[in-house]
Amino acid sequence: MKAEAYRIDINTSCQVPIVDNIDNNLFNHNETRDLTITGHNFTASTLVFIDNFVINSITFNTAEEIVVNVTSGTTDQLSNLTLITCDNLILTYAIETKLSVWNDLRLGGDAFTDGNGAGNDIRYRAGMSMTRDAQGMFFTGSNPWSAWVKFESLGWTRGTNKKLQWVFTKPTSSMMIGVGSTNTNETATSQYSQAEVEAYFQNANTMWGLYGNNGAVGGTGNQANSTSIVAGTVFKIVFESDGDAGDTFTLYQLPSAAPSDWDNTSTVLNTFAIGGSLNPDEVNIMPFIIPRNGGTQRFIAVKVE
Repeated sequence: MKAEAYRIDINTSCQVPIVDNIDNNLFNHNETRDLTITGHNFTASTLVFIDNFVINSITFNTAEEIVVNVTSGTTDQLSNLTLITCDNLILTYAIETKLSVWNDLRLGGDAFTDGNGAGNDIRYRAGMSMTRDAQGMFFTGSNPWSAWVKFESLGWTRGTNKKLQWVFTKPTSSMMIGVGSTNTNETATSQYSQAEVEAYFQNANTMWGLYGNNGAVGGTGNQANSTSIVAGTVFKIVFESDGDAGDTFTLYQLPSAAPSDWDNTSTVLNTFAIGGSLNPDEVNIMPFIIPRNGGTQRFIAVKVE
């Protein structure tokens, strides 16, 4: 979404504010969080207004950054953002409010067909099976690194810059969760190099970093960036903009497994740009996991937007 800017002159001696970036400008309905605006010519007296948002506070950090705590409205819309010093800067359609729709993987949640055959919403390796209970979804029949699960009905085309989010409970042992493609060798025993980019949980207490392919499906790529997950029980990972090299990956700890917490972003455990030897570039991509064989871990929800 590209914002258009124009200014209203009030005082010709004033420096008009300039906006270079608005961090995470997509809001769920009635969501309260910080919005970081970077640019130039901000002052301690800069005011911020967003159509149909409540401005809770404005924090001036530097002339290049202000942080605004806001609460969004309750309808889908594009909102103008206005910054006022002694001149006004109006960014049209700079902020989007859109109802967040998660796919609920728990028993009684969203309906999916599943199996190994073509045409299923969720496909997995021959010999595997899927189970759903009140805590979420899990799989049996194969262990990493032979196991694979493709959420094919949620697939999309690289280049459309979709955001993929997963909510899941603490792993019991090594597993991976992230993005895969239609172009994989489904009989391979090293599914981590068949995938596009996956968060690799080395054990129950550590996310090792990312694994996937190096631009050639079947060629291993990785990126070490270790994170402790000892303190948490429910987590969320987010791959921005298709999960390309250079895009942002973020690991969050969530307060609980309740749906009201799925959009929570208050506790960031790690965030970094995808890199290392990873080069995910397949065109037809989808949510993809390499799960444990049974156990207590559950996949709770997934969203592509």
